[in-house]
Amino acid sequence: MLSRFFLFLLLFSLGACIEPYDIILDNYRELLVVDAFISNSSRTQQVVLSRLSPHADSLRAMESGARVFLLENETVVIPFFEEGEGVYQISDKDLALKASATYQLNIELENGRHVISPFIALPPSSKISNIYYEPTYQNVYRERQLGLWVDPVLVEHPTFFRWEVERDWKFYTPYPLRFFYEVGDEFAQLVPAEYQRSHYCYKNGRSKNVIIDQAWENSDIFEGSKLIASLSTTQDDDFLVRHRAIIHQYSIDQEAFEYWEQVKALSEESDNFFGQQPFKVRSNLSYTEDEEEVLGYFELANWTCDTAYIEREQVRIDFDLPLYREILHCPMDTIDPIGANPFDVYSRYLVNRAFVGDYFPFPGVRWMLFTLKPCQDCTLRGGTVPAPAGWRDQDLFTFENHKPSFK
Repeated sequence: MLSRFFLFLLLFSLGACIEPYDIILDNYRELLVVDAFISNSSRTQQVVLSRLSPHADSLRAMESGARVFLLENETVVIPFFEEGEGVYQISDKDLALKASATYQLNIELENGRHVISPFIALPPSSKISNIYYEPTYQNVYRERQLGLWVDPVLVEHPTFFRWEVERDWKFYTPYPLRFFYEVGDEFAQLVPAEYQRSHYCYKNGRSKNVIIDQAWENSDIFEGSKLIASLSTTQDDDFLVRHRAIIHQYSIDQEAFEYWEQVKALSEESDNFFGQQPFKVRSNLSYTEDEEEVLGYFELANWTCDTAYIEREQVRIDFDLPLYREILHCPMDTIDPIGANPFDVYSRYLVNRAFVGDYFPFPGVRWMLFTLKPCQDCTLRGGTVPAPAGWRDQDLFTFENHKPSFK
């Protein structure tokens, strides 16, 4: 029973989609959990230390005050520094992983205990041959979604892959902010607004699942293409203007691949997790003083990435994209300014209304049009005005230049 509990909490701590159970064990131990996925990517690398909680729905206790470092070829010490509670980091400029070296993770805890890993090498690099999309039907409602696929470059020997998907998208509101209501000391008036101020915005998202696979040239495991994300085209503002997909591909070693295969298998069987004795997920970390368990894994990954853009017009017909107003839910409201109480006009700005402009339904008849403020100011929809780093509105790396839209 104890091992079941530990395995469940390991998956819970790693973000697997498992229904939580509130279980308390009399012989509970606060095992150390180590999240140490280290790569040669252009990001800050980190090791996260925490302790299991006796309650499945409780936050993990972070492990502070440790000394964390990599040992290169048994001689060179590469230190990580605690930048947050239980989070130990090193910048990509201070970490240059070498293909000819081996590395060991060392963790010296504040209580004097010492955790180590075996020496492991950086796996060989792998490249991305292509990125493309095609329709998929992933959810229970058989909704037609946009599937992102990647073609890694295969070689004769088995290669083990892990992928992450980073996404940004540009959108804008259907009614640009042209005026705002300025309240002075003695009167209020409509004042022209800067057109671009909050008309265009950007959002971002990142895959949370661990996506892994293995393949080699002429293998029958998969045909050189891997589905790494399925995106809804009708539920949000992802494909209103322009969408960027950044595919991070990591080469990992066989031991790390088998570890994540076991974690994945336990996650998929979570509905019956307590109905049968699960097999044990073996860590490659251990204490030097005794045989107490350490949960988690230390792995090195060789990184590459590629980027492609999706234009709305590329997918509008293929995926039957709805109109902007259908996605953004922007009803219109009208007032006859001649017979309206001025306070009624002003009060609409206090009840989440925004002035769109004038409308002339008949000759000599003028109405004032209003809509919801989030239909005019995209920052109220969670967007940010500055474009994300590296964003290009005109770029050669669109799917049209990458590969035909569909197979």
